[in-house]
Amino acid sequence: MHAMVEAELKRSGPDKAKQVLDGLVKAAMERGDEKLAKRLESDAEKLAQPEISMVEVEKSSQVAQIGYDAATRRLAVRFKSGGLYIYCDVPTKVWDGLQAAESKGTYIAKSVKGTYGFVRIPEQPK
Repeated sequence: MHAMVEAELKRSGPDKAKQVLDGLVKAAMERGDEKLAKRLESDAEKLAQPEISMVEVEKSSQVAQIGYDAATRRLAVRFKSGGLYIYCDVPTKVWDGLQAAESKGTYIAKSVKGTYGFVRIPEQPK
């Protein structure tokens, strides 16, 4: 991934990083560099489609699956209502707390939402 995008992802979260990528794609196309534009578009797709191993959540009315990538500090939450949320720059202690929480939905509402930048990947309800 482009160094500028990686820095923006760490600093501001995936939404801002996606904006940077989109700007770089536009600039590459204006220069006529289709090869660079395609590589940057691929980076944008990777940003939106993380490879985070997910585990099923039992006994939750709201949360279907959760996952965490310690290397990138990304937390993934798939809700039963549809939609996959990727939260960025989430400390390992938050992941540990989520795994231990009796109510995953309540923990997410209190400790994750509104605290960490995120990107929502729409999905059809299952």
